[in-house]
Amino acid sequence: MVETQRAKSWYWRLFGRCGRMEASFHTVTLKLAQLDIQLARTNQHLAFLQEAVQIATKSHEQYMENIVHQVAQIQIISPELNQYQDKSQQLSSKNVEQVFMDVLGRGPESVEVKNHHALLESEQALREVLICSAEFQSKLAGLSEYARDIFQRQIQIAGVTYGD
Repeated sequence: MVETQRAKSWYWRLFGRCGRMEASFHTVTLKLAQLDIQLARTNQHLAFLQEAVQIATKSHEQYMENIVHQVAQIQIISPELNQYQDKSQQLSSKNVEQVFMDVLGRGPESVEVKNHHALLESEQALREVLICSAEFQSKLAGLSEYARDIFQRQIQIAGVTYGD
């Protein structure tokens, strides 16, 4: 009887363990399959979200392009709106001084000159005014022909029109 019990115990341990291992393996396999399905769904959702973001981005870009186009049309159609521009769009005295230094190599000669040039609509407009000035033209004329050509090409690249 003891040997029968030992035999059953040995048999049970060996095959019982295998059965439990097989059940555990089956459970793990099912869990992995479920995780794989969830991963596939998540990837689908991610793809849908990426597509939605791309569509929204294109829509936003088109919307912004339309706004820019409309603003440009308003400015082209109604140049008289410039008189109603906000005074805060004037150049700061610091900007005026910097452009004077960049173009002429000196600051404005007086507060009145600085204030007068601050009324221009942009730094580009101020550069054009200073480049067209007699002072800048005389400085340009004093340069060698090679240096003058380089300056004139840079001015043309910047889109500034001036008289020779």
